[in-house]
Amino acid sequence: MTDKKRCYGSDKILVAVLSGEVVGYIHANDYDVLYMGHMKNIMGIVVRTDCKRNGVGRALFHEIEEWAKEDGAAGVRLVSGITRTGAHEFYRRCGYGEGREQKNFKKFI
Repeated sequence: MTDKKRCYGSDKILVAVLSGEVVGYIHANDYDVLYMGHMKNIMGIVVRTDCKRNGVGRALFHEIEEWAKEDGAAGVRLVSGITRTGAHEFYRRCGYGEGREQKNFKKFI
């Protein structure tokens, strides 16, 4: 797998490419709040269905984790919808633990 890396300020987007075709991507950015040390936040990760369980997602996570280490971040976080149970199992296998459950509130203006 090769990847194309792009950084846009506090954002990083990685694209996984196999045999010249895009098979996945990950988007992460800085996560800074007053009550916790600096972290990286995964905004989205997608792997093409026929490429799942081949290490693509793990490789993308690894790259973001390395970026976090290089940047002195305390860790990496991600938020996932409650119904995405298959994704949750993958995250656990990659070493991500669960935090507290939350509600997501929005106001569109």
